[in-house]
Amino acid sequence: MWIMKTIRMRNILLLLLLFLLSFPLVAQDIAIPPFKDDIYIYKKDIIFPYYKDGDFKGLKEEIRNLQKEAKNIQEDIYFKIWEIKVEYCLGNISNALKIKNDTDDPLVNSLEELTDSYKIYLLHELTIEKMIDCEKYDDCLCQIGGFDPYLDNLDYFDNLNYNFSNIYIFFQKRADRNLDVLNEDQTKNNTKFNDLFYPIEYQSTIREKNDIVSAKLYIINDIADKPDYYDYEMNDEFEQYISKYNRLNTLQKNIPLEFTYEKTNRNYTTEKLQYIPKEIKGSPISGFILINDYRYYFEFKEDEILTENVEKIVPIFWVDGWKIVPNIEKYKIKLLIHEDYVDAINIYIRGNEEKNINDYINLDDENIFVNTEIDSLSINKWPKLVEENVFQTKEIEITISEEEDKVQNDLNVVLTNKYSGYEKEQRRKIISMVLIGVGIALNIVIPFL
Repeated sequence: MWIMKTIRMRNILLLLLLFLLSFPLVAQDIAIPPFKDDIYIYKKDIIFPYYKDGDFKGLKEEIRNLQKEAKNIQEDIYFKIWEIKVEYCLGNISNALKIKNDTDDPLVNSLEELTDSYKIYLLHELTIEKMIDCEKYDDCLCQIGGFDPYLDNLDYFDNLNYNFSNIYIFFQKRADRNLDVLNEDQTKNNTKFNDLFYPIEYQSTIREKNDIVSAKLYIINDIADKPDYYDYEMNDEFEQYISKYNRLNTLQKNIPLEFTYEKTNRNYTTEKLQYIPKEIKGSPISGFILINDYRYYFEFKEDEILTENVEKIVPIFWVDGWKIVPNIEKYKIKLLIHEDYVDAINIYIRGNEEKNINDYINLDDENIFVNTEIDSLSINKWPKLVEENVFQTKEIEITISEEEDKVQNDLNVVLTNKYSGYEKEQRRKIISMVLIGVGIALNIVIPFL
């Protein structure tokens, strides 16, 4: 009897021990969400139906909703990848690049920032080759999440310069010169840019009677048929063509003549004519830009389709009555100040605490962003004086968030006396005042001696 009780007690203890040992494992399963399973469901039930239909506007809304409900950083990264793909497929190439790579804009949380330049979570760029070769099964998100190399890749960014070109608009200076030389290899001729065009040296708009002059890009090629997913063997081939299709349709609308894109140092052109597909359905793109009833034609040649970094310069004529108006950035303020006085600047929004400008650098503030890394104006304007360390004018850019601007709060910039050398300057002033006073006293006293 005693033996039976002992055996029963031992069995109970063993069951209890097994229960206790299994508890941490159950707790671990609960603590770590089934990321791979969730990704499969998101892809199968939400992403892929929109993707196959080519409905990237609808998919964009779905991705936004998924991002709001993301359970962890791993899901944040995966949805960020698809945010990039959607922007690319919609033809918004600049947005896609910004979301992928931008680490400077405090308003953008890019894929590169989320992964610390591919050092954490996702340990490499998302190319087909790198995903297939990845052997970091327990560390890299592409393996943990079971990413599909042929669907989740971002390979097309490596071929942007082959698939897309840029058109730059400038004002023609001389009509008697052969302008084709500017679309050839510049090492083969001695023609200088400023011999042919009037450079616009600052961000500006072209206006007529205070209205911004508009241009419109027309594509001559037939682009009526939307690409069908089932016509392509590879996903990336489908993405390339639907991106070109959407890009061409996006570009064919009124484009304001805003010279805000810096092609060369302080030489601006229109930003809206970037990333023009060089071909569609195997045919080189040709078209024209319509401005004030003038047509300015351009075309890509067969040998340019597979050539990297092809650019087109379209010269236009200045029209009487036009004027150049400097562009004002609504949310940005630029200060030019001697570098010795930077530390003396305090800034604040009405009703908030006044802080030194250095306190805003690298500060995760929602309202004010400060950039002091801009090249000094004096480097270009007075290079010799800068080289001799005579002085250097510092350019500081202050950005106010759009949300803050909506409530029309004032940004206050205060120059204090906390600049470098202030105390020495005060001592010099005191000594100068004393010496002047002594001089005046001597002038009064000496005649009576």
